[in-house]
Amino acid sequence: MSAAKLLRVCLWVSLSACGFEGARRKETGPISAVKSTETSLLFHKTVNDAHLMYEFLLGGLDIDTDYTITLQDEELSSLRRGQAFVSLLNDDCVPKTQSSVDRRLAVLQSQREPLEMDKYEQLVLGAVCSAYQVWLSRGDGEEQKVWSGIFARLVNATLIDLRK
Repeated sequence: MSAAKLLRVCLWVSLSACGFEGARRKETGPISAVKSTETSLLFHKTVNDAHLMYEFLLGGLDIDTDYTITLQDEELSSLRRGQAFVSLLNDDCVPKTQSSVDRRLAVLQSQREPLEMDKYEQLVLGAVCSAYQVWLSRGDGEEQKVWSGIFARLVNATLIDLRK
């Protein structure tokens, strides 16, 4: 399976799980990405919002050396929801670096309760960002191996949380 197809499968599985999880957990607040008192963000409230996230991700992402993320599709990035999604991805709550993933996973290991929806969404988006990093580093075997390990750890944490 090519890297592009693998990335699409990973995105679909991640966002589908996010959509199903949204039906399982109780949520409050407006539909758009908003900050709460704990600097948490929530982009989606319904399965349709998860599909919109999927469309944004299928349009492609650009990640620069500072881990700033933009949507490749200019039309999607000009939408209000697209701007809210990019804002969510660039917020420090979504783990995008190796050190931020390590910190997030260390906290999750001691947590016994299921994650709140915004924290779960951030975990899934962190997995999406790491999958994209795997794809971007396909020419550098060592970096690709590191990002593959990070992706596997995030997916594992996501699956563990779904079973709580």
